Amino acid sequence: PMPPLWYIAIIPDKDLCERVKQLKLEMKEKYGSSHALKSPAHVTLVMPFRRIEGFGDETSPLLSEFAAGCRPHQIECDGFGSFEAKVIYVDLNPKEPLREVHRNLRELLLTKEIFPPKQIWPKINPHITIATRDLTEDNFHKAWAEYSDRSFSGSFEMNSISLLKHNGKDWDEWRRFDFGQRS
Repeated sequence: PMPPLWYIAIIPDKDLCERVKQLKLEMKEKYGSSHALKSPAHVTLVMPFRRIEGFGDETSPLLSEFAAGCRPHQIECDGFGSFEAKVIYVDLNPKEPLREVHRNLRELLLTKEIFPPKQIWPKINPHITIATRDLTEDNFHKAWAEYSDRSFSGSFEMNSISLLKHNGKDWDEWRRFDFGQRS
């Protein structure tokens, strides 16, 4: 059998996750796009990758130590954005604290040779996806006409990173690593 799929992300608090889930359910009902429902609301730091079953246990000490050195930041949700005619997302500001966590994590994982460079994006555009892969181009244009002017606000404290694991159907938060420093 194939080794399991994992990814590393920042997951907002339960309240915001629930509000984002409602947006994803709306996308499913109105525009037939349900793929984004497979994951909790998140900002991807390392895109999905396959590793052995024990990967989580092996890398937990490293991820724990990394997170302990990170400072929490307040992140605001700021309406919606899109990529090409494929993805609709909740836009986030400020982006720099999220990018900094990504840059530092990437550097650590490359230095420890846990990943080859091509497996970790050199840069991220931080966002929370609400519709992706199964959104047809036609439905993208209909949805974007509605969401491009729609407001969505909220905020969360970025105070941890999470390792997620695919259970064969959906993604589960396997473990959360809390930031150590206080803002």
